[in-house]
Amino acid sequence: MANGLVLRHFGSKENLFMAAMPGPQNLADLIQGDPQTLPERLAHGYLARMERARGDDPFLALISAAGSHEDAAIRLYTAMHERSVAIYRQVLADPPSEAQIALAAAQLIGVTFSRYIIKAGPLAQMPLQQLEHHLAQAIRAALFS
Repeated sequence: MANGLVLRHFGSKENLFMAAMPGPQNLADLIQGDPQTLPERLAHGYLARMERARGDDPFLALISAAGSHEDAAIRLYTAMHERSVAIYRQVLADPPSEAQIALAAAQLIGVTFSRYIIKAGPLAQMPLQQLEHHLAQAIRAALFS
C-alpha cells in the first residue's frame, strides 16, 4: 500500500499497525457505564486482555519496542494516547485530563512490563484477582484525583 493511501485511510502508520493487530481494542466498550465503577472495569478488562495476549497486542508491542526502537515506540504511544483521550472525551460527561489519562496508562505500562514482558517481580507473581484489585485502586487514584 502506498504511503499516501495509508495516511488517507488510517491517518498514520501507527494507526494502521493498531488496526491490523489482532486482539481486542475495547477501551470504548469498557468505558461505557457508571463512572464510579470505571476503574474496576478498566482493570478487569485490561488484565483479561493481557492474559489472553500472545505477543500480538499493540500495547505489548509498544513496551517491547521502547528500548530498541525509541522513535517507533514514541509514535505508537502518541497514537494510542490520542485515541484514548478521544474515547474518554467522547464517552464521559466529565472526562479526566490528558495528564490523568497518561497517569492511568503509566499504571498499565508498569503492570505490562513487570507481568507480561519480563515476567518477574511481585506483580508477575501476584494472583490475578489481587492484582486486579490493586490496579483498579491505582487507576481510580489517577483518573479521579
